[in-house]
Amino acid sequence: MRAKVSVAIVTFNRRDEVLKAVGSALAQQWSEKEVLVFDGGSSDGTVETLRSRFAGFPELKILQCTKDPGFVVLRNRLAKEARGDILVYLDDDAYLSGRRTFEDIVGLFECCPATAVAALPFISPADVARRFRARRLPPPGSELACFTGCAWAIRREVALGMGPFREIPDYYRDDRDLSVRLLDRGYEIRLARGDPVVHLHSPARDWERRLRLDVISVIWFDWLNVPWPYLPGRAAKDIVSLVLYRATLARMPARLQYVWE
Repeated sequence: MRAKVSVAIVTFNRRDEVLKAVGSALAQQWSEKEVLVFDGGSSDGTVETLRSRFAGFPELKILQCTKDPGFVVLRNRLAKEARGDILVYLDDDAYLSGRRTFEDIVGLFECCPATAVAALPFISPADVARRFRARRLPPPGSELACFTGCAWAIRREVALGMGPFREIPDYYRDDRDLSVRLLDRGYEIRLARGDPVVHLHSPARDWERRLRLDVISVIWFDWLNVPWPYLPGRAAKDIVSLVLYRATLARMPARLQYVWE
């Protein structure tokens, strides 16, 4: 029997981007699939447009809430709502560039029983050249220390057993946090083969707000995962790196304030 794949997408006011994400998931050449979208109370017509555009696709299921409880909470709810053997988490501003991604994911899980997460290769159009100059991906099937949250797959039974996410408000280290907990339990994270996921840069994204949340998140991550003798030094190093990231002199006072809030 073929494994069933459940795609889990959380969205909020990204109508145009999520249409592309959903379309790429429905276009996968894998018959046993479902696509679940949880809308966190969008006001841009996301739900209505999805229902209209994909009215002929019974494998699409749309869930809604009037008040956004946070993307981590909604991701956990999607893990419980899904009926597949494998969960594929896809950001609402990312899409699958190939049509055999699910086949590649299932193949990896079948040949590697200890693997809990399949990390999907991805590119961001805004900095493709820099990425490919800076580093090369390891061969498909390689073991990894962590995965990136924009596109990845996990065995659903493992996800339910792990949580999978800590429901901490505005915690943007959920992917690394889950990676640490999975490895601690003896699971593997491996790189899947196949065409890369394309991760777009949504114009609606507030990068300064995201940086502020990253500072808060790294403090949480280090507190939860770094042993005490090493915690102060590690936290200080991580915070300084974030504050200095692409910083201008004019922005430094505001960024330093993030640390004290």
